[in-house]
Amino acid sequence: MHIKLAIFDYDNTLVDTTRSFYNSFIASLLFYGLKPISYQEFLNHFSNNTLERVLPVHVDREAFWETFLRAYELAFYVPEVSPQVFSVLEDLRSRGITLAIITGRKESIGRFMDEVKKAKLARYFDYIYTALDFGENQFTFSKVKAIKHVLIQAGISGRHAIMVGDYQTDVMSAREAGVIPVGLVNHQPKAELCRAGALYVINELKDLLAFINDPHPFRCET
Repeated sequence: MHIKLAIFDYDNTLVDTTRSFYNSFIASLLFYGLKPISYQEFLNHFSNNTLERVLPVHVDREAFWETFLRAYELAFYVPEVSPQVFSVLEDLRSRGITLAIITGRKESIGRFMDEVKKAKLARYFDYIYTALDFGENQFTFSKVKAIKHVLIQAGISGRHAIMVGDYQTDVMSAREAGVIPVGLVNHQPKAELCRAGALYVINELKDLLAFINDPHPFRCET
């Protein structure tokens, strides 16, 4: 496998934003007049991809998640980046691999770039986009159009590109856009990521370097 392009999800892939995700989810529940849930209950639902079970049947799911994304954009927090993230990105750059970030957030690129710069990540990436840039509408948190755009901009075939993300929608976006989906175990277990369509799953971001050298140990069982 000759990888020329690595596309990364941002939240909970490159930075830890779980607490901000929780706070925005609670703010959205309150906006709809719904009862908040505990952080542990949130984590349980998040890991099992069952957050929508918290919502009553009368609440429009798409509208709720749009409210969530607006709350998320307004949230204030300091991005937490693991030291291994920087070493992995340095290694990938040294191999001549083109790097991109695509976030499912629907916020202005200027605001998002400010955060990426604050996290000291911007200098590693050739392309940085948000879902707002492309009017993503295939499914909630879709990145399909953005991935296809990066492929065109970079002039790289999908068979030489990977999408690395921690959530099912990252995997779904990668498959829909025609790039190799690589799941990252964070809040969702390997089995869930494989079930969503990941071809490979890594347990930590630093495993990506071993994956590029030999992907077979990381392949999902069929």
